[in-house]
Amino acid sequence: MAHKRSLRGRVERAMDFPAGSLTKITLLEMESNRRLVIDGCEGILAYTDDCIRLRVPEGELTVMGCGLGMNCLTAEGAAVTGRIQRIEFSGGGV
Repeated sequence: MAHKRSLRGRVERAMDFPAGSLTKITLLEMESNRRLVIDGCEGILAYTDDCIRLRVPEGELTVMGCGLGMNCLTAEGAAVTGRIQRIEFSGGGV
């Protein structure tokens, strides 16, 4: 499986495709500290108003802050809103 991931990454670079177009990776887009869009979210592991843990291809993504909420969750990604104070990756690895 790692060989396929490596080959897909090389094809992306050789063809000048955007990162993640052929491989499963997590892309984050932040709008100040009030909104975080996660492309590649695979599910919710924990959800409170000060901590949201998400499953991503590389392992887990933890978002910590105040008044956190999710106003969008699709098969491709998620959006976290509130006052974001910290973001952490753990586990897995590419």
